[in-house]
Amino acid sequence: MVDAMDLPFEDPSFDRVFALESVIHMERPRALREMARVLVPGGRVALTDLTAPEGVFVDEGKLSSLVELRHYPRLLADAGFDGHRVRDITPHTARTLCLVAENLGIHREEFERIHQVNLEDLVKSTASSVVGAADVGCLIAVAYTKAR
Repeated sequence: MVDAMDLPFEDPSFDRVFALESVIHMERPRALREMARVLVPGGRVALTDLTAPEGVFVDEGKLSSLVELRHYPRLLADAGFDGHRVRDITPHTARTLCLVAENLGIHREEFERIHQVNLEDLVKSTASSVVGAADVGCLIAVAYTKAR
């Protein structure tokens, strides 16, 4: 049986892998290993991810998949990547969260109808999922696969 996390491509198939705004929805170590598997030796991955505030407890089952920025280099190395660069881009993304919140307010009825969810309940459940949720950050990482 094929798992959704298993990429349907042969070893090594690609020079580049991009994972923008998607890793947050995956089991990070496994997803990174799959990305490394399908890359040719010296292939490059570029990804973005949300990060947990340093030292903040994250409730299991909610935003528990967030990791601290300082742990990302180890995740990449363990998955088979070398030459990684991890950069905190939180200051460049903070305005986006404000715009999302503003637009959700403007289009509340449409959002609730399409997604079959009460926006107030959604905000309450998200806000209570992590202490210091306002401090959730964002990173961009670039890494190269090791020679095989």
